Amino acid sequence: MLTFCVKNLNAKNVRDCKDCDKLNICWIKEDWLQACHDSQNSQKIGLSVSFCFRDIARGDVKEEDVKGIIAGTRCATREIFETVIDRYLESYWRDYPEAANIARRFWDKGLIDQPRVRGEDAPLLVRGHWK
Repeated sequence: MLTFCVKNLNAKNVRDCKDCDKLNICWIKEDWLQACHDSQNSQKIGLSVSFCFRDIARGDVKEEDVKGIIAGTRCATREIFETVIDRYLESYWRDYPEAANIARRFWDKGLIDQPRVRGEDAPLLVRGHWK
């Protein structure tokens, strides 16, 4: 059985890794977002809609290398998510408008988890916005 890590992140049904100091995130109830500390796993998990989709749009991270995003946003519907996209296009994504289409693709595939929609805490970005 693999041990999953969650340090500096409030999540249920998870535990700190006993074998390493790596920060990995496992939301047991979200199968698509399980990440173990297997060194062969090159997929990333993002912790910020604004920063992560910007990174993908400017070519810092490949879209296919991202397993999902745990967002600090609280958008219960696509309509609300579109208002966030519009705001981010005026600020974070001003120079990277493709970030909006990338965000929409992730939304459509169900790859954006929003703990705040469930009344849980947003992820902390103390250690960066990629894990």
